[in-house]
Amino acid sequence: AKTRHNEVAPGQYELAPIFDNTNVAADHNQVTMATLKRVAHKHDFKVLLHEKPFAGVNGSGKHLNWSLSTSEGDNLLNPGDKPETNYRFQMICSAVLEGVYRHSGMLRAAIASAGNDHRLGANEAPPSIISAYLGDTLGRIFSAIKEGKKANMTDSDGEVDVMTQQLADLHRDDTDRNRTSPFAFTGNKFELRACGSEMSIGLPLSILNGAVAEVLNESADLIKESVAAGKSVDQAMQSVTKKWVDNSYDVIFNGDGYSQAWVEEAKKRGLLNLRTTADALPIFMDSSATNFLTEQKIFTKGELETRFHVLVERYNTIREIEFVTLIQMINQSVIPSIMEFKLKLGEVIRMQKDISFDATVEKAIYKKLNYSTETLFNRVENLNSALKGLPEEGQKRSKIIADDLMPLSEEVAELCNELEEMVPDQMWPLPKYYDMLFLR
Repeated sequence: AKTRHNEVAPGQYELAPIFDNTNVAADHNQVTMATLKRVAHKHDFKVLLHEKPFAGVNGSGKHLNWSLSTSEGDNLLNPGDKPETNYRFQMICSAVLEGVYRHSGMLRAAIASAGNDHRLGANEAPPSIISAYLGDTLGRIFSAIKEGKKANMTDSDGEVDVMTQQLADLHRDDTDRNRTSPFAFTGNKFELRACGSEMSIGLPLSILNGAVAEVLNESADLIKESVAAGKSVDQAMQSVTKKWVDNSYDVIFNGDGYSQAWVEEAKKRGLLNLRTTADALPIFMDSSATNFLTEQKIFTKGELETRFHVLVERYNTIREIEFVTLIQMINQSVIPSIMEFKLKLGEVIRMQKDISFDATVEKAIYKKLNYSTETLFNRVENLNSALKGLPEEGQKRSKIIADDLMPLSEEVAELCNELEEMVPDQMWPLPKYYDMLFLR
């Protein structure tokens, strides 16, 4: 492990394995998760790899650090000291952006899961719209390329003016601090930040590699044609870079990915916004979206269809387990504890009345408690009925779960939160956030 430190949420940690080739790195990631679980169990702990175990608290994910190198180990995404004249770097980088732009739907589908749906779009997790962040320096270079201009960089670009002559020059870090970006350039690599903490990185890696490989194959053909027509290699690379930058420029976004303004802007740019797993997974069945995988013999059509059916069934099963568990917790723990509190509160109101004292406060609490309980009971009944009425067909089932049952379950959870604040601590049978997150 290269890096290990505390993260934002209580009991949350970051672990960064040493860089390796993609196949080995994917295996190491699986071994790491298995080891964490095994060692935790030996010490009577439980590792939560769930992407969002606690509402309102930062979730967990994986930053898939990804770059390309030659067979000699030369990093093709290293901009060097003068990225404005490093034409090979610019061409490779533009090809990556073109691949992400073309196949953003498949990249979104590759990181889709029930747990990740809880997490995406808040608390340092990227939104469901796939875009790329380049940073100030690279952003200016690509903007100049699109406008057909030469990027003029000076030695002072990237320096921080601290308004004093006594200190040495401080250079601004070009590494991305925009945590809302799903695909960010970070110095000499890109990071796909949308992977869930529980998932295997094998599938998103395969999709990303396939997307970029398709564009690099086309780039190689275009460069050969240009060189054969009398252009120098540098001129040919510049021409290819301009082509990809012009085509994929809409995928570049350096702003706040959480804002409603970006949702509206992304729609204008024609970028996909596949909010839920149920929205994203059908892309596996769209041959026009998966041709780049089948034509390069990365996956067969049958393998993609199998993944679609497995992922849909997995999503449906996990969500249904969540709903059934929620209903059981409410029926067996929440409502009985409320009934017990109402019984005690009713006795207090009756006692107040017997001794001719006003019970205004007690009656107000009882009334609020009663209304919230009735509302909760009705919502739970609706959720239970909807769950029993789900269609058998997997894709239709997942769509109803995502669009109808999930919002209903979140409404139920909010009602439970309200009631939890009203019921005395000693009468609430379930652990509260304070118990789970802060008590040792």
